[in-house]
Amino acid sequence: MRVLKLINISKQYSNFRLDIPELFFKTGEIACISGPNGSGKSTLLMIMSGVVHPDTGRITLDDADITGLPIEMRRFPLIRSERSIPDNLTPNTLLRIVKKVDNVDEIIDLLDLREHMKKRISELSSGWRIRVAIALALASNPIFILIDEALEYLDNNYIRCCIKDLLRYIVENDIGLVIVSQRFRCCDRKILLDSGRIDKVIDLNGDWEKIECF
Repeated sequence: MRVLKLINISKQYSNFRLDIPELFFKTGEIACISGPNGSGKSTLLMIMSGVVHPDTGRITLDDADITGLPIEMRRFPLIRSERSIPDNLTPNTLLRIVKKVDNVDEIIDLLDLREHMKKRISELSSGWRIRVAIALALASNPIFILIDEALEYLDNNYIRCCIKDLLRYIVENDIGLVIVSQRFRCCDRKILLDSGRIDKVIDLNGDWEKIECF
């Protein structure tokens, strides 16, 4: 298990301030961040990924300071929308580019992508693009995967039949999953944000495999 900590993190915009005194995430855990629009959910994920740098505070991984570590060295892929991957390439090509694990075939089957591997991304629907983005994240040997609302693009058939297999794979491979979503329920912890601050952290301590994810 690896532990990511945010310590005294703040980020000021013209009319908004994110202020996180302390927050942690663990690998092998599914954490869900929710809250009203403008509460800082996306900003928090972008700071964790390295896309945005905090004004103050530290980010540590296993107590090592990674606050200034470049995005490409963090191994925290951020999936923000169905437009987060190039349109003109195929999943097959993209996976060859990012591949850092040996079980790519398992990942392809887990996301039911086999028949779409040679199609251009521009030919795929939003739901299939998100599946490709998740496959790329898994194939990159991540420590944490950060998903900003993007699960809402998944089609209902996949959510009904396969999403728990995906979550089980992530947990069993000791990957941390942090999801921004208002509706997602299959998680170990729920972090509620309001006006840039932590309103509540709920440890669910339940078996998420027994409940509907959405």
